Amino acid sequence: MYILFTGAGFFLTVLYAIFVLSLYTGLRRLKPGKNRKRFKVSIVVAARNEEKNIKACLEALLSQDYPGGLLDIIIVNDRSTDATPTIVEDYHLRHSHITLIDVQDVPENYAPKKYALTQGIRSASGEIICTTDADCVPPPTWVSEMITYFEDDVGFAAGFSPLYVKNHKKGIISDFLYMDSIGLATASAGGIGWGTGWTCAGRNLAYRKSVFKEVGGFEDVKHIISGDDDLLMLLILKKTKWRLRYAIGEKAAVPSYDDTDFRRFANQRARHSSKFFTYPAHVKIAAMAIFLFYLAFLFYPVYMLAAWQFLTVYLVMAGSKFLLELLATGKGARTFGAKFTITAFVKAYFIHPVVIVLFALLGASGKFTWKGREF
Repeated sequence: MYILFTGAGFFLTVLYAIFVLSLYTGLRRLKPGKNRKRFKVSIVVAARNEEKNIKACLEALLSQDYPGGLLDIIIVNDRSTDATPTIVEDYHLRHSHITLIDVQDVPENYAPKKYALTQGIRSASGEIICTTDADCVPPPTWVSEMITYFEDDVGFAAGFSPLYVKNHKKGIISDFLYMDSIGLATASAGGIGWGTGWTCAGRNLAYRKSVFKEVGGFEDVKHIISGDDDLLMLLILKKTKWRLRYAIGEKAAVPSYDDTDFRRFANQRARHSSKFFTYPAHVKIAAMAIFLFYLAFLFYPVYMLAAWQFLTVYLVMAGSKFLLELLATGKGARTFGAKFTITAFVKAYFIHPVVIVLFALLGASGKFTWKGREF
């Protein structure tokens, strides 16, 4: 039994090392965008009950340095029960390039956000669709920078979106969520650096409208409650020959400011994990290897109570995890132009395995609450 568990620990550590080092080398392959062509761009935002955030988002979108005649803003009201549509309508009256689309009913077996985004994209006149969330505040350079990545063979671009907790003192939760956003972006950018895809954040995406149509929009995945971001990216990889890019540097980063508490975060992670079985094989294999490594990382200290010999393999796992993640997320932060502190990293180092294991199991149940709706 000792040999079996020891061998399993070393094997999982090797798999994890291969994965993380592939992300690191993928990050090193990323290059700045070279496109100088100006496209007509439509920014599409699906908003539900965002009266606290939508003004800041709209002001940021109105402050874009992209030529005004080539940019329009489409806000899709996803059945809000607060003042969100009223606020957007007021902005529309003052800014003609802001459009409000009101969604009151969603077809059966169609994820609400995907349906809302589809309505916005259908009405968009832009060649390029940029998407973000209503709790995000893009910098003035966002659209201009994302467009530079659309060389002739590029159909999809993702970008970094750091997560900040609003009205929350600097502490474990805020540090963890910030480092978690760096970790997810590192996985996204590292994969794209190798021409493949693992994940991405819908808070900061851009893609050709023609490519969205080419893959049939969200039709193949419309019934899945989440995945308006990574599942779309994976459809593009599967069905087309368009290349993916990842925008680097702080000019393309879109910060998100959220009132996240533990319950909201738990539901968000369960929502994301619920789509595991819809991923292609390469994503499932990587996700399962990470899950098993973190599971072993959490339970090997328990084994040490029975046999101190497990200490050696645990120290190898813990040390490898620390060095690999420090290497990859540190490189990621530098690539994205993000702040990186060892204090925040250490907090995330211990919390992240618990989060991955716990919410992977919760997500497998398929039950969670999001935006006032139970799934």
